[in-house]
Amino acid sequence: MNFFEDSIKVLGRMHHDWSRDQPHSDVGPGWSRLGSVDFGTRSTGVNFRQSMPGRRFDRDFGQPFEITASLLTQMFHGLSRAIADTFVAPLNLYMCRHNIDTINRMAAFFGQAGHECKGLTHMEESFHYKEERLRSVFGAKLGNADVSELLKSQEALANFIYANEGGNGAVKSGDGWRFRGRGLLQLTLRQNYAAFAKFSGIDVVANPDLIAKPTYAVWSACWYWGWRRLNNPADSGDLPEVTRRINAKLVDLDDRINRTNRAREVLRHSILGLGASPWQI
Repeated sequence: MNFFEDSIKVLGRMHHDWSRDQPHSDVGPGWSRLGSVDFGTRSTGVNFRQSMPGRRFDRDFGQPFEITASLLTQMFHGLSRAIADTFVAPLNLYMCRHNIDTINRMAAFFGQAGHECKGLTHMEESFHYKEERLRSVFGAKLGNADVSELLKSQEALANFIYANEGGNGAVKSGDGWRFRGRGLLQLTLRQNYAAFAKFSGIDVVANPDLIAKPTYAVWSACWYWGWRRLNNPADSGDLPEVTRRINAKLVDLDDRINRTNRAREVLRHSILGLGASPWQI
């Protein structure tokens, strides 16, 4: 199983001006700006090949593998087909661009995204907390604050929690709410929005709500995945390290691991031809 998972590239490349991209997978803010997106084009795909020369899978050889709405609804319990459809094209494009293209990499990506955005259903961070949960997630930042007062307003709470962090201004600046988590991996803080804006050429600092739209929700997440070099721990199956690079406190690690395992099984059944997955309807 590990041989297959570690060695097989399974996502096809979209029609795209690849001369504008760098050849490596660990991307960062200094990477070349990418070209415009045409979601009307279809993936040309790649052959399923093992890493050993001359060896290949018999099943679907020469055919493209694509993330489909059906796969997404199997990976994310309760996700509607209508919502899944809106993510299919950007996922196939941007996961491919950032080399999130093996079973281990894709499973880890979907496991983290599934947790961060509640199975592709919440593209903006909610600050609707009960006090116990708030303290478990942000306890160190609360200090002697009047928590009962902060809980009266999501905006006020976000401004307090994220004040003077990651390029954000003070509480009164409004940056905490303005640059709250958005997208599949909940891009957060002004400096991260600014880094993605520099990379993409899209001014998400002036227009942060763009990150909540499917195209930019996916693009920002795949960019962040590459910037943080998350393919490396994903390849080795080090899910705590994958999580640490997204959430330093390892909040809800068990849920992230469970979601990753589910995504892996769905992908394995589809890619390796093992029949219907346990979640296929």
